[in-house]
Amino acid sequence: MCACRSAAVINAGLKRATFARLWWSPCENAQVKRKIRRTCPMCREERKIIRSHVIPEFFLESARDEKRRFLAIRSDTRTARLEQQAFMQPLLCSSCDNFLNEAYEQPFFDLWYRQGTVPTVVRGPFYNLLLPDYRSFKLCLLSILWRAGIAAMAPFDRVKLGEHEPVLRSMLLEQRPGYAHQYPIFGAVVTVPDSLQVANVVSSPILTSWNGSAGYMFVFGGVAWHFLLTTAELTQPERDWILAADGRMSLRVLELSQLKAFARPFVEYVRRAQEKGWRSPWELR
Repeated sequence: MCACRSAAVINAGLKRATFARLWWSPCENAQVKRKIRRTCPMCREERKIIRSHVIPEFFLESARDEKRRFLAIRSDTRTARLEQQAFMQPLLCSSCDNFLNEAYEQPFFDLWYRQGTVPTVVRGPFYNLLLPDYRSFKLCLLSILWRAGIAAMAPFDRVKLGEHEPVLRSMLLEQRPGYAHQYPIFGAVVTVPDSLQVANVVSSPILTSWNGSAGYMFVFGGVAWHFLLTTAELTQPERDWILAADGRMSLRVLELSQLKAFARPFVEYVRRAQEKGWRSPWELR
């Protein structure tokens, strides 16, 4: 697949994106002080539901400053400010939340951050991965997609998995990642404009489409992850760019400005940062 076509895979559907946010505004982050008793979406037993992160908290840490503040930006407005409250909402019972953490999040964190797999500075048009554990890596990413799909509050309430939700749930429970073409994942490293430095940003999901298949794109961990809701076979050029069963994955390198939905909020942030003395969101920690 040529570079322009690989970029098309990553950018598919961005022109049709109905919304995109970098972080979340506090008005959307309704606090649930008490535990709610209802049917857990994962184990399907009636239990107390706890608040937890849709996107694991360790992806937020790289963007916090010394006061543990992060940048709150909405792309549909021109406001930008620093906040301390991370986005959480009632999702699962504590047992299922712990299961996802131990089975998928902890191995991902160990590989991506402790072992230094996360891209920080990139040179060249591609960033190639060779992962030792395809199963836990893919299932961690799919768990984020699934959690977004079961979330009832904004901004994740716009993620509609439909018939794919019970399939993804079973894959997570059975620790079964499926073949590479089953819910394939593409990716692109996102860099600071006019720099080799990887951008420390996190976004809410963007609705996308690729060859007739719906999908969603999230940005976290320095990468724009593009999930497709399909189990159909892919062409060979497409298979060359997805997370493969042998752990290989080639990530296209894109500047943040190439992801049009994210460009304007950071231009506004830079302006306000200069006025208020805020730290640069691009600082490496």
